Amino acid sequence: MTLDYSKRNLCFFFYLFMQGTIVTCADINYLNNTIRNYFADTRHHEPQFRDYKARSKEFIFNEFKKFGLDTEYHYFNDSTYFGDTIFTNVIGVLKGANFGKESDKVLGLLAHYDTVSTTKGVDDNGAGVAALLEVARQLHQQKSKREHTVIFISPDLEEYGLTGSYNFIEDWLPAWSNKHYGAPYALLNTTQGCIVLDTMMEYNNSDNSQLVPQEAVAAFQQYFPGTMQSIASDGFEGDFLTLIYRKTPDSALAENFKQSWEAQGRQEFEIELVALPVEEGLPSGINRQLFGHFLRSDHTNFWRDNIPAIFITDSAEFRGDMIHCYHNHCDNIEVMLTDDNLRFLAKTADSLARTVNDLAEDLETSGNGSSSPCIVTTAVSIIFFVIFFQL
Repeated sequence: MTLDYSKRNLCFFFYLFMQGTIVTCADINYLNNTIRNYFADTRHHEPQFRDYKARSKEFIFNEFKKFGLDTEYHYFNDSTYFGDTIFTNVIGVLKGANFGKESDKVLGLLAHYDTVSTTKGVDDNGAGVAALLEVARQLHQQKSKREHTVIFISPDLEEYGLTGSYNFIEDWLPAWSNKHYGAPYALLNTTQGCIVLDTMMEYNNSDNSQLVPQEAVAAFQQYFPGTMQSIASDGFEGDFLTLIYRKTPDSALAENFKQSWEAQGRQEFEIELVALPVEEGLPSGINRQLFGHFLRSDHTNFWRDNIPAIFITDSAEFRGDMIHCYHNHCDNIEVMLTDDNLRFLAKTADSLARTVNDLAEDLETSGNGSSSPCIVTTAVSIIFFVIFFQL
């Protein structure tokens, strides 16, 4: 086919337009296959579960490597509960242009991979790990450089005292910071914080599918009246992602994720914000009792060290099938891997990828339509070639 000069120019500029504005959507097949093949069975430290847990851990490591991350195992033990048993965090670092410099503003993305012994752990937390890996895949596919460094963390032993993330913060992070930034805690004043993913795939748009725990009703009514009213006015449908953060130290991170979520469209999947009235550290006194349900994942360890962190979740045992399946056998692929749940998880992954690109400052897309919704690559390619061959 031969094109005249004007048509060649039109094709060229259309190509440039696509390159500057299109972000690939989450690959639902990747999410589905990742969970089915590597996070569909119990990942626990008791002997009968160790082989599958090791397989899951090695998959995370290999995917991190495949997606261009500097990847390592971080070994630790907790002699208080488990004697000499060795546990393993998986960590991958996506170095930014400012890596090793004072100007670096490190961002973390975290999802634990272990389970309790009584569950298959598809929603808790195979879904979180699948989203973590999907974000790494999307960033790798974009093949662009970012200003700031991103650390991908998949801790072990979250289900037992949040032990893996505690050891990451208290052991791995200071040593890594000292090695690359010249001081054990050089990053704590400049880090943008960490996004914690845990139990985040259950979607249910039936009336009264969303529970509010009785002991948390007072906290909702007093501190989050807008959120309570929004959930109630929607018939208590479990059709939203919950974003939990401290009102002051975590607000910038929370606001960016909220904007990324809203930019994706797909309005059937909503978001509700829970902003705890905490200035720093952890809630204490009466607030610790009121907000206990909001302190149940790895973000708590970051808050304890006053590192910004947000927690995104489907609310675990307070929604739909998870009311019965949380930490039980029916948190499995037969119950959890529905089309709606996978599409819900895909929107979360897309929002996370957008947030990481914004905060890590993608040098190619920053300020160039980066808040626009993603478009499926295959559909865009078809549109381009239809137009091209009609010229």
